[in-house]
Amino acid sequence: MKFLDRIERIVRPYAITNVTLYLVIAQAATFLLTLARPETIAVMVFDGTLFFRGEWWRMFSIIIMPAFTGFPLFALLTLYFYYFMGTALENHWGTARYNIYLLVGYIAMLAAGLIVPGVVSNIYWMSSILLAFATLYPEFQILLFFILPVKMKWLGVLTAILYIVQLANGDNSARAQVLAGLANYLLFFHTDILDLIRQKKRQMKHQMVQSTLRDPSEPMHTCALCGVNDKTNPKMEFRYCPLCKGTPCYCIDHIHNHEHH
Repeated sequence: MKFLDRIERIVRPYAITNVTLYLVIAQAATFLLTLARPETIAVMVFDGTLFFRGEWWRMFSIIIMPAFTGFPLFALLTLYFYYFMGTALENHWGTARYNIYLLVGYIAMLAAGLIVPGVVSNIYWMSSILLAFATLYPEFQILLFFILPVKMKWLGVLTAILYIVQLANGDNSARAQVLAGLANYLLFFHTDILDLIRQKKRQMKHQMVQSTLRDPSEPMHTCALCGVNDKTNPKMEFRYCPLCKGTPCYCIDHIHNHEHH
């Protein structure tokens, strides 16, 4: 994170406050334009071959190209959802660091189009906002299609599955776009991912040891703060905190809401 701190000091004087608002307004206006002139999309996507032939505007038009088209109400609600998530990320990280997140994703998106021939859209760039929000706020719940309650972590998992499918079955251009869409996410969250892997390994080791020693009638997981356990509440999720001495167990309500000892 020291690298990000140095970059943040450089970017801070030039960072754009509430940049997501400008982004979604521009995309909404472009979406309305494409309703009248659908052929507009073809001149907005980024294509490295056409860029080198002089169509330089594509490196800017891709930013305001609507990531999702189709039914107008759905497209506009999707943009509002991205505004909500982007604003939450800016409030969490600060304006400069959020600008860096978008900038790194943008540069990676252009690089994908220059290195691997093919048309590049901004859908993976926009999806990186969803991945970041789902990582920071996994328990946040939305009403999918205004009916189905879904937690953000499951939308994040679904996005990751779609990425894996594209990496496995897509062409080289699709694979490059997926990797570009993950560039900023991995830069910001690689430490958290490694910590999670280490935590899972410690948790599995702890469970293996405990399973050989414990009485089967005793709970396997007990929250160190509130005392709820997997016997009294089988549906409760439990986590082990790697920042506390001894890696104690906490329920999902307290894993992010306790003092580290």
